[in-house]
Amino acid sequence: MSDVKKEKRVFFCLVMAFFVVFGFFHSFQGRVARADTESLATESFLKEFVSAEKYSDPQPFPSMVFYDFDDKKHDEGILSDGRYLLVNFWAVWCPQCIIELPSLQKLKELRGGTKFDVVFVSMDFPHNAAFLKDSMKQFKVPDIDTYYLQDTGIWNKLPLNTVPVSFLVGPAGRILYIFTGDTDWASPGSLAFIDTILGQ
Repeated sequence: MSDVKKEKRVFFCLVMAFFVVFGFFHSFQGRVARADTESLATESFLKEFVSAEKYSDPQPFPSMVFYDFDDKKHDEGILSDGRYLLVNFWAVWCPQCIIELPSLQKLKELRGGTKFDVVFVSMDFPHNAAFLKDSMKQFKVPDIDTYYLQDTGIWNKLPLNTVPVSFLVGPAGRILYIFTGDTDWASPGSLAFIDTILGQ
């Protein structure tokens, strides 16, 4: 092989090595910058609540029975359908809950789909769905499709001291975050937080 050919091959190898290293460095920088942006967005959003906690060791929802508006029973398996779920516990007697519900419904409309949804759970412990529907009308609760509970022991099964409380549940049905207090879930900050979670 002539010296010219050897020089061309060496030059070609050096050029290829440069592009490989440049590509790796550029990708690494992009991941770092994106991680920083997501961290800041999350930190800012979490400050909106009375308290907000990220579970370092995500735990599954405890065993419980949900009832839908047809009084049909469901177990906690409804919270592990392969999507991220924001599970909101609310009550008709809670003014902050009533204020928050429209923004949660808006979030459901804006981001609900194959990757994410909002699940409402009433903490009014009604005898049946008809009773809950009447209570919702009486307290002028927004028109939402909600589950309800009948077991008051839920207060001890979950870290619930008040409402509203929302749990962000991962695709496997494990609790990732708990948010105590109300917020505007349709705000730019809230949507950015949800988008960050869905982009992970």
